[in-house]
Amino acid sequence: MKSQLISLNNIGLILIGTTLLSFFPIQSAQSFSVTIGEPDIPTSAQSGTFMIDFDDGNSTVTNSGITYTYSGDYQILDADTNGGANNTGKYITNGPGSNASYTISIDADQKYFGFWWSAVDPENIIEFYDNNNLVFSFNSDNLLAFIPPNSNVTAINNAPYDTDFFYGNLGNNTGEAYLFMNFYAQGTEVYDRIDIYQTDNTGLVQSDNHTFSTTQYTATGYEVPVPFAFSPALGLLLSGGGWLGIGYFQRKKAVDQ
Repeated sequence: MKSQLISLNNIGLILIGTTLLSFFPIQSAQSFSVTIGEPDIPTSAQSGTFMIDFDDGNSTVTNSGITYTYSGDYQILDADTNGGANNTGKYITNGPGSNASYTISIDADQKYFGFWWSAVDPENIIEFYDNNNLVFSFNSDNLLAFIPPNSNVTAINNAPYDTDFFYGNLGNNTGEAYLFMNFYAQGTEVYDRIDIYQTDNTGLVQSDNHTFSTTQYTATGYEVPVPFAFSPALGLLLSGGGWLGIGYFQRKKAVDQ
């Protein structure tokens, strides 16, 4: 009888944990694949995309029946050393100050987002949402750790590159990175909103040539490692698991007595 009671408690603990995990799935870093394109190329390598270059200054753009709306704290500036693909036209940046952010809202699910990222600062944040649920977050710290100066990276097709090629804007501001980013939603993952912001007041998120697509592409370029991200619910489950474990061992002790 003792062994039967212990077995039932153990099964109950497993069932509770399994049930909680089914209600609170873990956010995996693999929901998106992140790559950077070839050095000094400010546009996407993918075909069939739609690109916004900000040269007309419009906050709402419609293409092929899909509307893209920019809102929040942002500025559209003339190209300079810090931003603007090929140093021409205009580019977008969040407003100055800590946590100044803007949002891109799209009225159709998307599978791909790319953009020219200029003078990349630490703690630039790009967040992807689906129906107001955060599905992926990227911090520029991960990017800068991947391409430190005087190092090398290898592309998905095994082509090697010196990371110094990603630094500088046509020979200027060589201490900061300039490159084209690609974000590929994997599997059934999609997004319909992007939030872009800076977590401190020491820099801005300068970008250009925002590129969108509903197509599922095969990732190309240099894959940026992305840390595994836990769902907050997992922390609740793990902390709760300690109490469940205590309850189980207390029950086991009582049975043994």
